[in-house]
Amino acid sequence: MRAAFAAMKKKPAQKKPTPLYRKKPLVRKKPLSPRAASKAKLSVVREDPAKYGTPQCRVEAIAHTTIDLFCGAGGITEGFRRAGFSCFYANDINHWAVETFRANHPNTTADNRPVEKVDAAALRRSLDLQPGQLDVLVGGPPCQGFSINAPERFLEDPRNSLFKHYIRFLDEFQPKTLLIENEPGMLSLLAA
Repeated sequence: MRAAFAAMKKKPAQKKPTPLYRKKPLVRKKPLSPRAASKAKLSVVREDPAKYGTPQCRVEAIAHTTIDLFCGAGGITEGFRRAGFSCFYANDINHWAVETFRANHPNTTADNRPVEKVDAAALRRSLDLQPGQLDVLVGGPPCQGFSINAPERFLEDPRNSLFKHYIRFLDEFQPKTLLIENEPGMLSLLAA
């Protein structure tokens, strides 16, 4: 009697439905070439599961491209990555920042040398990009000499001229748009 009762309690195994969302992001083993990435289609799927079995929308988007100068640990690149952008190249002089960037963005070429020594034309050719093909040039040049919150602002600070190298990259790559993050004091100090 007990065996019959126990058999009635057991429910048949149900097959789990395949979720439409991904619990873990897919990671490419090899980075896409710049040309392939600009043509790639990314399937963007909501990460949170829909309640009550509501179907989820899939949006096809073209991968956009970036280069990050004065990249630090890669915070701006991470935001762009989450928005569907692919970063081809990043540069910073700080060794530990570049090591952190490499850990966070393993598919990006991260360069640890002074931006003054980077040949923008040679870099553009090595990335197989034509002028105007890059979507966004990202950069956050050092702002210590410009900061309005600093006790003193210094015209002689050698870091004050690094933004000119960002402009040099703009001239070479001619991106569709740009993002430069800096201090409002930069304009007032340079105008003086």
